Amino acid sequence: GGCSDGASVASSSAEASGVRSCEICLCRQPLRTKHCYDCGRCVHTFDHHCFWIGRCVGERNRRLFWWYLFTELMTLLWADAICASTFVKVTTGSWATDWFLVNLPNLAAIVVCLSFTLMLATLWFFQTYLIGTGQTSWEVLRSRSIFYLREVPEHVYPFSRGCCLNISSVCLRDPKRKAPHEWPMPAEPYGDAQRFWWIENEHWSCF
Repeated sequence: GGCSDGASVASSSAEASGVRSCEICLCRQPLRTKHCYDCGRCVHTFDHHCFWIGRCVGERNRRLFWWYLFTELMTLLWADAICASTFVKVTTGSWATDWFLVNLPNLAAIVVCLSFTLMLATLWFFQTYLIGTGQTSWEVLRSRSIFYLREVPEHVYPFSRGCCLNISSVCLRDPKRKAPHEWPMPAEPYGDAQRFWWIENEHWSCF
Protein backbone atom coordinates (compact mmCIF):
# COMPACT_ATOMS: atom_id res chain seq x y z
CA GLY A 1 0.00 0.00 0.00
CA GLY A 2 2.81 2.40 0.93
CA CYS A 3 4.67 1.67 -2.28
CA SER A 4 1.53 2.24 -4.34
CA ASP A 5 0.83 5.53 -2.56
CA GLY A 6 4.40 6.63 -3.12
CA ALA A 7 4.20 5.81 -6.81
CA SER A 8 0.92 7.71 -7.06
CA VAL A 9 2.44 10.79 -5.39
CA ALA A 10 5.48 10.59 -7.67
CA SER A 11 3.23 10.30 -10.73
CA SER A 12 1.12 13.29 -9.62
CA SER A 13 4.27 15.33 -9.00
CA ALA A 14 5.63 14.42 -12.43
CA GLU A 15 2.35 15.41 -14.11
CA ALA A 16 2.30 18.72 -12.23
CA SER A 17 5.77 19.55 -13.55
CA GLY A 18 4.94 18.32 -17.04
CA VAL A 19 7.82 15.85 -17.12
CA ARG A 20 7.26 12.11 -16.98
CA SER A 21 9.32 9.03 -17.74
CA CYS A 22 8.63 6.38 -20.36
CA GLU A 23 8.43 2.91 -18.85
CA ILE A 24 9.35 1.32 -22.19
CA CYS A 25 12.20 3.55 -23.39
CA LEU A 26 13.33 4.22 -19.78
CA CYS A 27 13.96 7.86 -20.56
CA ARG A 28 12.69 11.31 -19.60
CA GLN A 29 9.47 12.19 -21.45
CA PRO A 30 9.02 15.96 -21.87
CA LEU A 31 5.64 17.62 -22.29
CA ARG A 32 3.80 16.74 -25.55
CA THR A 33 5.94 13.64 -26.01
CA LYS A 34 4.30 10.26 -26.61
CA HIS A 35 5.64 6.75 -27.01
CA CYS A 36 4.71 5.22 -30.37
CA TYR A 37 4.27 1.46 -30.18
CA ASP A 38 4.54 1.12 -33.96
CA CYS A 39 7.92 2.86 -34.12
CA GLY A 40 9.07 1.63 -30.71
CA ARG A 41 10.31 5.04 -29.55
CA CYS A 42 9.21 8.28 -27.89
CA VAL A 43 8.39 11.13 -30.28
CA HIS A 44 8.70 14.82 -29.35
CA THR A 45 5.57 16.90 -30.07
CA PHE A 46 3.83 13.74 -31.27
CA ASP A 47 1.18 14.30 -33.96
CA HIS A 48 0.30 10.83 -35.30
CA HIS A 49 1.75 7.65 -36.76
CA CYS A 50 1.36 7.80 -40.54
CA PHE A 51 1.18 4.43 -42.26
CA TRP A 52 1.63 6.13 -45.67
CA ILE A 53 5.20 7.13 -44.83
CA GLY A 54 5.78 4.31 -42.35
CA ARG A 55 6.81 6.49 -39.40
CA CYS A 56 5.57 9.00 -36.86
CA VAL A 57 4.97 12.67 -37.56
CA GLY A 58 6.45 14.79 -34.80
CA GLU A 59 8.57 17.81 -34.05
CA ARG A 60 11.52 16.92 -36.27
CA ASN A 61 9.61 15.98 -39.44
CA ARG A 62 6.29 17.80 -39.17
CA ARG A 63 7.61 20.55 -41.43
CA LEU A 64 8.54 17.99 -44.09
CA PHE A 65 5.17 16.23 -43.71
CA TRP A 66 3.27 19.51 -44.22
CA TRP A 67 5.27 20.35 -47.35
CA TYR A 68 4.87 16.76 -48.56
CA LEU A 69 1.07 17.10 -48.32
CA PHE A 70 1.22 20.50 -50.04
CA THR A 71 3.34 19.15 -52.91
CA GLU A 72 1.08 16.12 -53.34
CA LEU A 73 -1.98 18.40 -53.36
CA MET A 74 -0.46 20.62 -56.06
CA THR A 75 0.39 17.52 -58.10
CA LEU A 76 -3.17 16.24 -57.86
CA LEU A 77 -4.60 19.63 -58.86
CA TRP A 78 -2.31 19.53 -61.89
CA ALA A 79 -3.56 16.01 -62.66
CA ASP A 80 -7.17 17.24 -62.34
CA ALA A 81 -6.46 19.99 -64.88
CA ILE A 82 -4.88 17.50 -67.29
CA CYS A 83 -7.85 15.14 -66.98
CA ALA A 84 -10.29 18.00 -67.55
CA SER A 85 -8.44 19.01 -70.73
CA THR A 86 -8.81 15.55 -72.29
CA PHE A 87 -12.58 15.63 -72.73
CA VAL A 88 -13.63 15.35 -76.38
CA LYS A 89 -16.35 17.62 -77.76
CA VAL A 90 -19.13 15.70 -79.54
CA THR A 91 -21.48 17.54 -81.89
CA THR A 92 -23.05 14.74 -83.92
CA GLY A 93 -25.70 12.11 -83.21
CA SER A 94 -27.21 11.81 -79.76
CA TRP A 95 -25.06 14.36 -77.98
CA ALA A 96 -25.48 13.09 -74.40
CA THR A 97 -25.08 9.39 -75.19
CA ASP A 98 -22.19 9.81 -77.64
CA TRP A 99 -20.36 12.25 -75.34
CA PHE A 100 -20.67 9.85 -72.42
CA LEU A 101 -19.42 6.87 -74.43
CA VAL A 102 -16.49 8.76 -75.94
CA ASN A 103 -15.42 10.39 -72.67
CA LEU A 104 -16.12 7.51 -70.28
CA PRO A 105 -12.40 6.75 -69.58
CA ASN A 106 -11.67 10.46 -69.09
CA LEU A 107 -14.67 10.79 -66.78
CA ALA A 108 -13.52 7.83 -64.67
CA ALA A 109 -10.00 9.27 -64.46
CA ILE A 110 -11.14 12.69 -63.27
CA VAL A 111 -13.52 11.18 -60.69
CA VAL A 112 -10.62 9.19 -59.22
CA CYS A 113 -8.30 12.21 -59.25
CA LEU A 114 -10.92 14.50 -57.67
CA SER A 115 -11.59 11.92 -54.95
CA PHE A 116 -7.91 11.79 -54.00
CA THR A 117 -7.68 15.58 -54.26
CA LEU A 118 -10.59 16.06 -51.85
CA MET A 119 -9.11 13.57 -49.38
CA LEU A 120 -5.65 15.12 -49.48
CA ALA A 121 -6.97 18.69 -49.38
CA THR A 122 -8.96 17.85 -46.24
CA LEU A 123 -5.86 16.40 -44.58
CA TRP A 124 -3.68 19.34 -45.61
CA PHE A 125 -6.18 21.96 -44.39
CA PHE A 126 -6.61 20.06 -41.13
CA GLN A 127 -2.84 19.93 -40.58
CA THR A 128 -2.62 23.65 -41.40
CA TYR A 129 -5.37 24.36 -38.88
CA LEU A 130 -3.55 22.33 -36.22
CA ILE A 131 -0.24 24.05 -36.88
CA GLY A 132 -1.90 27.48 -36.95
CA THR A 133 -3.46 26.91 -33.54
CA GLY A 134 -0.45 25.18 -31.98
CA GLN A 135 -2.11 21.77 -31.66
CA THR A 136 -1.40 18.21 -32.76
CA SER A 137 -3.74 15.50 -34.02
CA TRP A 138 -3.15 13.45 -30.88
CA GLU A 139 -4.02 16.39 -28.62
CA VAL A 140 -7.24 17.18 -30.51
CA LEU A 141 -8.45 13.58 -30.51
CA ARG A 142 -7.43 12.76 -26.91
CA SER A 143 -7.60 16.16 -25.20
CA ARG A 144 -9.70 14.99 -22.25
CA SER A 145 -7.42 12.05 -21.48
CA ILE A 146 -4.08 13.88 -21.79
CA PHE A 147 -3.05 15.01 -18.33
CA TYR A 148 -1.76 18.47 -19.27
CA LEU A 149 -4.94 19.36 -21.22
CA ARG A 150 -7.61 18.19 -18.78
CA GLU A 151 -7.91 21.55 -17.05
CA VAL A 152 -7.56 23.70 -20.17
CA PRO A 153 -10.84 25.50 -21.01
CA GLU A 154 -12.57 24.94 -24.35
CA HIS A 155 -11.45 27.20 -27.23
CA VAL A 156 -8.09 27.78 -25.56
CA TYR A 157 -4.89 26.73 -27.33
CA PRO A 158 -2.24 26.68 -24.59
CA PHE A 159 0.76 26.17 -26.88
CA SER A 160 -0.22 28.79 -29.46
CA ARG A 161 2.05 31.79 -30.00
CA GLY A 162 -0.16 33.38 -32.65
CA CYS A 163 -1.14 31.98 -36.04
CA CYS A 164 1.74 33.46 -38.07
CA LEU A 165 4.43 32.52 -35.56
CA ASN A 166 2.96 29.02 -35.15
CA ILE A 167 3.07 28.36 -38.90
CA SER A 168 6.50 29.92 -39.46
CA SER A 169 8.06 28.05 -36.53
CA VAL A 170 6.86 24.70 -37.90
CA CYS A 171 6.79 25.09 -41.69
CA LEU A 172 9.78 27.42 -42.04
CA ARG A 173 11.90 26.53 -39.02
CA ASP A 174 15.61 25.78 -39.20
CA PRO A 175 16.00 22.01 -39.81
CA LYS A 176 19.50 22.14 -38.27
CA ARG A 177 18.10 22.84 -34.81
CA LYS A 178 18.99 19.75 -32.80
CA ALA A 179 17.50 20.26 -29.34
CA PRO A 180 13.73 19.54 -29.01
CA HIS A 181 11.50 22.39 -27.96
CA GLU A 182 10.79 22.49 -24.21
CA TRP A 183 7.08 23.24 -23.88
CA PRO A 184 5.85 24.89 -20.65
CA MET A 185 3.04 23.37 -18.62
CA PRO A 186 -0.29 25.05 -19.58
CA ALA A 187 -1.39 27.48 -16.90
CA GLU A 188 -3.56 30.56 -16.52
CA PRO A 189 -3.65 33.37 -17.40
CA TYR A 190 -3.87 32.56 -21.12
CA GLY A 191 -2.88 35.23 -23.63
CA ASP A 192 -4.98 36.50 -26.53
CA ALA A 193 -2.96 34.36 -28.98
CA GLN A 194 -3.95 31.28 -26.99
CA ARG A 195 -7.59 32.16 -26.42
CA PHE A 196 -9.21 32.89 -29.79
CA TRP A 197 -8.70 32.12 -33.45
CA TRP A 198 -10.45 33.42 -36.56
CA ILE A 199 -12.34 30.23 -37.49
CA GLU A 200 -13.12 29.02 -33.97
CA ASN A 201 -13.90 31.12 -30.92
CA GLU A 202 -16.58 31.61 -28.28
CA HIS A 203 -19.15 32.69 -30.90
CA TRP A 204 -18.74 30.13 -33.73
CA SER A 205 -16.86 27.06 -34.87
CA CYS A 206 -16.16 25.93 -38.43
CA PHE A 207 -15.52 22.36 -37.25
